[in-house]
Amino acid sequence: MNISPKPDASGHMISEQTVRLALEACPNGLVITDRIRKIVFVNAEIERLFGYAREELLGEMIDIILPPALRAMHRNHHAGLVDNSEAIRMGSGRDFYGMRKDGTEVPVEIGLNLLHAGDDIMILSVITDVTERKLADERLRLVIEACPSGMIMSEADGTIVLINGEAERMFGYAREELFGKSIDVLVPEPARAGHGKQRDTMIGNQESRRMGVGRDLYGLRKDKTQIPIEIGFNPIRTADGLMMLSAITDISGRKLAEEPLHQLQTQMVERAQHEKQEAEAATRRLELVNMELNRMLTRKSAP
Repeated sequence: MNISPKPDASGHMISEQTVRLALEACPNGLVITDRIRKIVFVNAEIERLFGYAREELLGEMIDIILPPALRAMHRNHHAGLVDNSEAIRMGSGRDFYGMRKDGTEVPVEIGLNLLHAGDDIMILSVITDVTERKLADERLRLVIEACPSGMIMSEADGTIVLINGEAERMFGYAREELFGKSIDVLVPEPARAGHGKQRDTMIGNQESRRMGVGRDLYGLRKDKTQIPIEIGFNPIRTADGLMMLSAITDISGRKLAEEPLHQLQTQMVERAQHEKQEAEAATRRLELVNMELNRMLTRKSAP
């Protein structure tokens, strides 16, 4: 593929060699295909990423680096780009894979951009290896799953996008039943209005807060029973916008353990009140005895 020299910002000509060196140095994989999706250029990162020498790719259809299940999707995106001249991003926010020479798959994101080369049309595919990101996401998923507290992430409007196993156990739902639902489904009806206001305030101020400490707070299970809980709210800014991460602790066991202590405290208060009443009654009786003795002494001392 010929790369014609172009003037830079100052009007100087940039040589084809300079352009090629820049393309080779790009940390993303670059593939240029013609109108019928035949490969006419690849850079070194594509060779590394897919395990091919470029001579094995030039002249081949781009399907060679796509798993069979994704080739129809890519053809549709390619046709839409040629027809509408709008850049398209594939793989962002979902699982998308390329296929290496050895048949293994690698997670990628692909940006498709239309190039006009004279009267001809080319497609530039910018391919990013997201293996490390996927590994990081998997490690985060494992951490969330291992967390002893229920973990629920929701969008700013309360729509649930993530839930861990402990939250499933705690509320009695399978996670598929909660994805896309409002987190209010886990809040007893009388508390929903207040919960929504607190969520909006925390998101507006982007502040963390703990709820349920020192007062009774309950979650609503699928079977409509209620469980005592404590909740830590943490706003998190992500690529998809502001999210709210809720760490939920089931304190049913603590409540059961506290009940005997509460009963003992109640008994002690009642006993103290009874003893106080008895002491006050004894004081009044003593005062009456003193008054009677004073009257008797007064009568005896009278002439």
